[in-house]
Amino acid sequence: MQDHLVSEHLGVVPDVRALPHMRKAPVTSSPSTPDRGSISTQSQALETVQDTPHGVSSDAHHHFHVDALQGALEAELEAAWVAGLTDFLKRFTSRGHMPDMPKDSEIDDFLERYEGYSTKDKKWNMVPVDPERENSSLYDPLIAQINVILQHFKRGTHTAVGTYAKEMPHVHHVYQTALKTKPDITLMGYSPYLAKDQVIPDPPRYTHCLAPIEVKRETGVRWNHDRLQLAVYARECLVQQPNRNFVYGVLLTEKRLLLFQFDRAGALFSPWINFHTDARMFIKIILALSTAHLDKLGFDMRIYWDGSSRYFKSDAPEPKLYSIHDPYKPFRRHTIRGRGTTCWILNDDDTMKKCILKLAWRTKEREPEHVFLTKIRKENEKRKKAGQNAIPGVGTVISYGESTEVSKLRFDLPMKEEDGRDVSERMYYWTLQPYYGQPLEKAPSVLQSLRAFYDILQGGFELWKLGILHRDISTRNMLFNPDPDAEPGQRGFLIDFDMAIDLKRTASLAGKDLRTGTRVFQSIKVLEGLGVHDYLDDLESNFWAYTWIACTSESPGVPRAGIPSELMDWGSPNLDSAIRSKENFLLDDESYRLVSPKMGQPVQQMVAFLALFFRQKALPRIAPLKNANSARDPFVKAYIEKKTSQGGIHATYGATQMLDAEAKEWFDEVTSAVKDAINDEEEASRRSSVLNLVSASDKAQPTLVLKLPGYGQQREATTQDLIKFQKGLKSKLPDDGSSSSSSSSKKRVLIPEGSPSARATKTRQAKKAKQV
Repeated sequence: MQDHLVSEHLGVVPDVRALPHMRKAPVTSSPSTPDRGSISTQSQALETVQDTPHGVSSDAHHHFHVDALQGALEAELEAAWVAGLTDFLKRFTSRGHMPDMPKDSEIDDFLERYEGYSTKDKKWNMVPVDPERENSSLYDPLIAQINVILQHFKRGTHTAVGTYAKEMPHVHHVYQTALKTKPDITLMGYSPYLAKDQVIPDPPRYTHCLAPIEVKRETGVRWNHDRLQLAVYARECLVQQPNRNFVYGVLLTEKRLLLFQFDRAGALFSPWINFHTDARMFIKIILALSTAHLDKLGFDMRIYWDGSSRYFKSDAPEPKLYSIHDPYKPFRRHTIRGRGTTCWILNDDDTMKKCILKLAWRTKEREPEHVFLTKIRKENEKRKKAGQNAIPGVGTVISYGESTEVSKLRFDLPMKEEDGRDVSERMYYWTLQPYYGQPLEKAPSVLQSLRAFYDILQGGFELWKLGILHRDISTRNMLFNPDPDAEPGQRGFLIDFDMAIDLKRTASLAGKDLRTGTRVFQSIKVLEGLGVHDYLDDLESNFWAYTWIACTSESPGVPRAGIPSELMDWGSPNLDSAIRSKENFLLDDESYRLVSPKMGQPVQQMVAFLALFFRQKALPRIAPLKNANSARDPFVKAYIEKKTSQGGIHATYGATQMLDAEAKEWFDEVTSAVKDAINDEEEASRRSSVLNLVSASDKAQPTLVLKLPGYGQQREATTQDLIKFQKGLKSKLPDDGSSSSSSSSKKRVLIPEGSPSARATKTRQAKKAKQV
């Protein structure tokens, strides 16, 4: 998988010792063999998932063109455009907000003296009155006027660059093309808080973009199209500047200006102003967009560069400085609106261990993630005192904190979108957790992948018994421990509790958060919006997530060049397409063939069995709920719901009910299948070592130089030595009944549903799992 890197060449680095909380620290070097990617909430995973667009779909998975990305952003920002009126401009440009904003008298004095502005005609000279085209004849005069303002008011690290003819590349990955866009004008800058290069890059890059400016002719303004075009640029700023939380953008014509603020709640916009007649406000806006106080432009000032190293300094009561392990590889979501999750691997110099910093925006009404992480930590402490093992396969927390709210960034203006509906408030927070490893899809062997998956399933079940429902099972939230000798319970981890709920505190979630989670991995019932999200939905999401990994990997840890077409609609924005695609997968007896052959037969058979299992268990839960929803008569509807609950279909239950019997049954079946696959893979691994020795003995060479037990470091082992060693090793392996002399031996094959031996195979698997 390609890394989400932004190539930054080291430029002239100024003296940054005077910066707040700056200190010299040792430069940490990257490993000689770098990670293949960044991290998903502790590591990098499929960044198309729940990014712009929300999911991977056949109709919107590749952003081949800007138009496609604009369409995705239109859906993402729907009902999230807020009119800020003149108060937005006044508060944004006030001296109380911008410490380096000059006085009005200083701005007026400049306008009086500057030959490029006519105070008599109230017009910026050189700017064409009625341009025929949107080209350099319009762009260049505007660029010149902006740079005069920046130079006069000593904004030395900032400049306006004409990027209308200079493509700036987007950060992309294996599921995207190398999209490039060209804002007409880009306000550029440099600072240790912004990027490592302390020069304006040439060619220009989004890494140094302070604010994109889109220029249109007055007669060519298309409101919806133009604001979405600015949104494309703003989104890329957030992607390539991972310590940034909001971006300003300007829509400019030969006469008027309009300011946008793109943040995690959507977009705030000002009214149009005539920048000729209101030249003072025009200057204020340009100076505000080029302020030296970069926190006013959305940058998290706790993260900064010092030479070639990047650091995070916490704002806890006792601040601590951490060096960022790989400053070019944070995980970040490719979105504007939403949680905006960004994660960094940090080096803790005190403990000499790595940890994970997570920065995100949660909706105000949602329970903070640290509440669940703290509950898990306390439970582990309780178990430790009792001499019990910790909760397997689940992460915990070291420290956490909360910061500002979106409404504060919007100057406490009303959070009402264009149609008068409320826009959700969001709170900025951070957590610090131990580093658990990379995403499960990067596990270098099938065995490590399956063991990690097993621990994650065990952890999910323990969480359920603790009263915690995760509700966002996805490949990005499933990690594997890189240590192949890790103890059971520590081989895989489930992280990210942003969407979790406390079952014991929530009276009922009926009608709320019906489609919580990542679209690609949501259960079919959740996609249908039926009932409430329960543990069984999480268990089904585990199946979809691991199946996704098995089908999109060329081999363990290596992604395929593309996604199988049968999986493309799993994340479709069209709910019917997503539902139909997953139902087809479960109903097709040969869906397991989509699993990469190099993932091995045990994984193929596990996927085949689990697809059959969820066909038999998950799909029947849906029909009664659909009937209940479609019934119009309240008496009939109540009766159907009653019969549904009596039939053991728990989807209509309140969220506080624990679904004991059914949950235990589902869990046992799923974990048994995974355990069976682990056992088969372990056997295959042992046999592989034997077969490798046998194949080596079949080569034409008379002798081989090998390291064999009982021989010297460089002793020449003859073919007879090899055969003798192989026989001795084989005699120590358990008999699997596959020898030709065994009358009861049977070759393991994938048995689709409908085969007479399917039931027998299932019984054999269950017995085998119990024996283990």
